[in-house]
Amino acid sequence: MVRKPSSTSVRPMDGSWIANPESSKDYRAFRIRTAHREQMHLMKKTSHTNTNATWMQTAASDARVEDDRTLLMRYSLQRVMKSVLLACYCSLFSCSLLAQETQLAEKIVDFSPDKKFAVRITYDPQLITEEDEKLGYVSRDAVRSLQLIAMPGKEVALDLGAEESQLEGKVVWSQDSKWLAYALSSGPRVTDTYVCRRVGNRFEEIKAEDLTVDAGGDVRNEYVKPLRWLKPGTLLLEQFAIFRGDAGDSTVQFAVRFDKQGKFKVTSKQKIRSKQE
Repeated sequence: MVRKPSSTSVRPMDGSWIANPESSKDYRAFRIRTAHREQMHLMKKTSHTNTNATWMQTAASDARVEDDRTLLMRYSLQRVMKSVLLACYCSLFSCSLLAQETQLAEKIVDFSPDKKFAVRITYDPQLITEEDEKLGYVSRDAVRSLQLIAMPGKEVALDLGAEESQLEGKVVWSQDSKWLAYALSSGPRVTDTYVCRRVGNRFEEIKAEDLTVDAGGDVRNEYVKPLRWLKPGTLLLEQFAIFRGDAGDSTVQFAVRFDKQGKFKVTSKQKIRSKQE
């Protein structure tokens, strides 16, 4: 018995399968393969597109990082430039101050009787008016230092006053050059007298707390200045006081004697009448 072949495995001999290919198994397999290839192609294209997008994102991120680095370097450079400019400014300012210091003038006055000591006034000449310069007067605002110096080398023996201290009158020396007294104005209402003595090869200031006498009233302004040394250790002074209100003023001359410890004692006192009296 001969087995008949299946009708599905035999192609019609009349060519009807070519006229109607959708009914053929081979055509369906062809369509499946074609669809599979198209899907694979689409997947590769999509993958390539995603790869390009990822690369572009990475490139953009790298660009942002590079921009951040550039900004940081620019900021750091600006800070360095600011520091350099500040250092240059400070250097120029220091040089300016140094130039100002070197432009200060000095005046040597009031030599001791033995010519071994004198007073040096250091001042700013730009603050001296023409009238003051003609009179040889140095205002308090122009003074930078008052120093007792040893001659002729000008070594500093003692600082007599700080900046803007005004020397009122002359420095008064004793005949043996071991004592000196001077008056400093500390403001428009007060002038005080200071006393120094020589100890060995140096001078020291005597700490006289209140080198005044009772003026006999409510004092508003008080000016005390040395007149002369009566003898070494005994000084004659003059005190001029202005009282508050309309109480007038008072002028008193008095003498003080200093002991070895630097303490003083009033030895005489005399009121000087004004011209109005």
